[in-house]
Amino acid sequence: MNALLTAKEAILAACKPYEADATIIMPTPFTYSDGDPIRIHIAPHTSGNVVLHDAGKTIRNYVLAGGEPDEVKKGFKRRASQRGFHADKKLALLTPPISAAATPVWAGYLGQCIVEISDWLTDKHAKDTTLSIRKLLNAELERIFGDALERDAHLQGASGKIHKFHWAIHGRKELVVDAVSPDGAAVYAAFSKHMDVALDDRPDLISRIAYDPEEHWRPEDINFLQRAAPVINFRAAPEKLKALAA
Repeated sequence: MNALLTAKEAILAACKPYEADATIIMPTPFTYSDGDPIRIHIAPHTSGNVVLHDAGKTIRNYVLAGGEPDEVKKGFKRRASQRGFHADKKLALLTPPISAAATPVWAGYLGQCIVEISDWLTDKHAKDTTLSIRKLLNAELERIFGDALERDAHLQGASGKIHKFHWAIHGRKELVVDAVSPDGAAVYAAFSKHMDVALDDRPDLISRIAYDPEEHWRPEDINFLQRAAPVINFRAAPEKLKALAA
């Protein structure tokens, strides 16, 4: 019984609402993609009901990570609408006017909606970043290596599985290179294929993983990738790869 009482007290302390700037702010058990807690803002409505919103934090996190709001506006509003919510001109997420008594239920709905849209924004930004890095890096690699460069190259690993790499550079040694974004799935995919070819133990094969250190990388993800192949700044990659191929 003491454990249940302690749990109850912990829940009440964690979810205790508080007032600020004429609104009530309600903590939730949800978090944004970066781990920040999601808080629901509760504001009065002219109808006598209340409106719940995210104070624009969902889109603000995306902008702080380097995203462009105009590029996601349509998708953002569509996803909000599909879940029964509204995105205003500044892309703040809001509920329709609801009765005050329904606040706890709608706070849970809005919290889950924020999680889903935040995850979508994170995934989209990661993919856009990878495409941007690939485009910039590809132009430099084509300039340096010319016909020796192969895009979307396939190579068999020690497991017998055929992997696709963003580039292969053919010459005295074989170089395979990938550009990776700070996305969990992308990190794991890069680790898996680079580790598999490393285990093949080919003396003529060199693999590298290019990344942008200005993105929001976790140190543990960089360390994880380093176990499969050296990780290099994509801006320095062309000259580093040129030296390796010499």
